[in-house]
Amino acid sequence: MEDVMASTLYAKAQNVAILKNEVVQIAIGVGLMACCSQLTIPLQPVPITMQTVAVLLIGLFYSHKTAIKTMLSYLAIGAMGVPVFSNFGAGLGHFLLPKAGYLFGFLACVAVMTYFRERIGRESFFTQMVACVLGSVALYACGISWLACFVGVEKAFLLGFVPFIIPGIIKGTIVAYACKEIKASNWM
Repeated sequence: MEDVMASTLYAKAQNVAILKNEVVQIAIGVGLMACCSQLTIPLQPVPITMQTVAVLLIGLFYSHKTAIKTMLSYLAIGAMGVPVFSNFGAGLGHFLLPKAGYLFGFLACVAVMTYFRERIGRESFFTQMVACVLGSVALYACGISWLACFVGVEKAFLLGFVPFIIPGIIKGTIVAYACKEIKASNWM
């Protein structure tokens, strides 16, 4: 009887520890997203930000469920008025702007990346680069689709994708390499 109680208490304590770890990961991810969203090159209608670096890092380091919870938390607190979007933006109105598709694209990006990573199971530089590319395709598909509602498909592609090609390749490569090195060092 005592063994059953002890093992039950131990299992509950483990569940609490896992939940606390996940909450900390989500808080770190939301904080990283909020900080990176303030580092911008102000293009119109969609600025270049470091948010994609944060999204790619979350996609490469977090589990599928934790990554999705992180992005949903980020979007939710921004919608509630906490200034976490680019240029300290906040509020529900941001989900109606031409750049809103990219906000939803962050969620799609981490969902695709973590799904791919969990199915492949290997963590090589190549698979991390593929995960970054697949996630970026999901992100830009959402962003360009929404932007096209405001400016048309051709202009959406020219304004919402072309300026991001080179920065995206650079960011994806740096993030995948950094992730590989961090995981190889057993730091995380």
